[in-house]
Amino acid sequence: MLAHFALESVRDFFRVAFPIQKTSERVREDEVHLQAAVGWLVRSTVACGGRASSKGYRVGKGWMPPYRETTGYIIPTLLDVAEGRNRPDLNQIAERMGDWLAEVQDRDGGFVENELRQGTVPIVFNTGQILDGFNALIQQRGRADLVPSARRAGDFLVSCADDSGCFVRNVDHGIVHAYNVRTAWALLTLGRMTREKRYEDTALANADWTLAQQNAKGFFLNNTFKPGGNANTHGIAYVLQGLLEIYRISGHERYAAAVCRTADRVVSVYGSKRWLAAEIGENWEFLSRHVCLTGYAQLAIVLLSSTVSTATSATSMRH
Repeated sequence: MLAHFALESVRDFFRVAFPIQKTSERVREDEVHLQAAVGWLVRSTVACGGRASSKGYRVGKGWMPPYRETTGYIIPTLLDVAEGRNRPDLNQIAERMGDWLAEVQDRDGGFVENELRQGTVPIVFNTGQILDGFNALIQQRGRADLVPSARRAGDFLVSCADDSGCFVRNVDHGIVHAYNVRTAWALLTLGRMTREKRYEDTALANADWTLAQQNAKGFFLNNTFKPGGNANTHGIAYVLQGLLEIYRISGHERYAAAVCRTADRVVSVYGSKRWLAAEIGENWEFLSRHVCLTGYAQLAIVLLSSTVSTATSATSMRH
């Protein structure tokens, strides 16, 4: 099913998305950039007492206060680098971050963001990204003490979904978002880990609701961040990664087919335009003149992940 993703197409995407300028200096190896990025993440935690990650760094003002959502989904990254690069110090940082998140969890299991816009209610998406961090610590570090926090987050997410699986309560700006399927991925992971069927049922129902938002051209409707806004590559990639990971866990081919449909369109559009605008319409028309570097990086992750899945599937068939 994922054979649509050719390795050459992925390499071409990187050449377009991240063009290398031909200068007298050679571009540094990927490992150098990886270590620099990890170093920045570590500094963002040092700025918050080593227990959380800062919202960001403002030139002239310094580090901002800790941010719950990003602290949550940074945890799996730190754990992966710790394992792949023999960095046990990153495991320790990730575990401290998980402890802090458990401490600031709302009574109903959700998470309120206080720093970005002084929020007062827990939000589905943010809670899902933090649940992703809890899941990683439980699975990779054996942190069974975090299972109650993960379950409370799961209970909160289930309570926010309607009968169709769509998250309709505690959503950003009071509108539904297709990109919340990335939260469904975390909920499905929790369901498989705890053998809690209602978590799994809600997650798969949300994935199916998300499929219903996809039009014939592979574009996902109801996928804007704000009312009246445009969809962008950031949100589109969220949808693709959520569906791709749910496919990997569930094995349901319909999710892989939806990812392929959209990814084929992405490859086709950038192949003809030689770039991807940050904001895109439902007919894949460009609605902005700028790019979203975050969206570029996320789409690259999806394409590379899909290529690995294709290679793995091919190897399994040979054996």
